[in-house]
Amino acid sequence: MSGLSYVHKSAPALVNDRRRERALALLTARESGNTLSQMDWQNLETFSFGDGPDLANSLVELVLSGSKRATCWAESQGLLSAEVGKMMVVLDGQGVPKAILKTTELTKRRFDEVDEAFAYDEGEGDRSLQYWREAHTSYFSRLGRYAPDMMLWCERFELVERLD
Repeated sequence: MSGLSYVHKSAPALVNDRRRERALALLTARESGNTLSQMDWQNLETFSFGDGPDLANSLVELVLSGSKRATCWAESQGLLSAEVGKMMVVLDGQGVPKAILKTTELTKRRFDEVDEAFAYDEGEGDRSLQYWREAHTSYFSRLGRYAPDMMLWCERFELVERLD
């Protein structure tokens, strides 16, 4: 259910100058000495969670509320530009930038090897492994990719900054 749709474009022009300046100032203060402090967040790659606007909106809300700190996608989709330490802008279902996320962990594991801790960090439903398996079986089946032993990229991330 929390798969990723990476959209390789810069953030939409909907974001006003004040929001851009605020985000850049906060990043500069938080990341002083890091190369991001000299980079406008609009130059970061963007992506949205899920396979449609409604799912993207609900999953980004979980990120903003602090419950969602992990996601996964089918290995057959490739790495999708993910790498430990990389920052990206997550969009809502309407393509509006909502937050900057930083990948903190990236592992490969089989669907049936996902554990309770990862399911909990995904932040969905009651955060149980049973909920995770049911929701992700449905999600990957909808995409035509599900198999009980399918390989997944499992990513943990941190919320660097809200953009709203």
